[in-house]
Amino acid sequence: MTAILRPEVTGGTLTEAELDAVAGYRRNRRAAVKARPSGTSRRREQHLIRATRDLGHDLAVAGGETSPAVEHSRAEIARLRGRVADRPPSG
Repeated sequence: MTAILRPEVTGGTLTEAELDAVAGYRRNRRAAVKARPSGTSRRREQHLIRATRDLGHDLAVAGGETSPAVEHSRAEIARLRGRVADRPPSG
């Protein structure tokens, strides 16, 4: 999972903590949920981790290439963060 999602971290879709949460153990998932940004609910952070796992699955099925399912997963992650998928993150 780490090898599949590493390009998404360098591309800015995911953070290093989210990658650790998805590819790591339960302890890593719990740490990512606890370290969420201020104003973000636990539930939203858990949905974000689940969407990241879905992105990894879609990338594996697509062989690392961009497909409609991969684009949908990236858009879902952007939606959960509250930003438009085409815009780069601000700040």
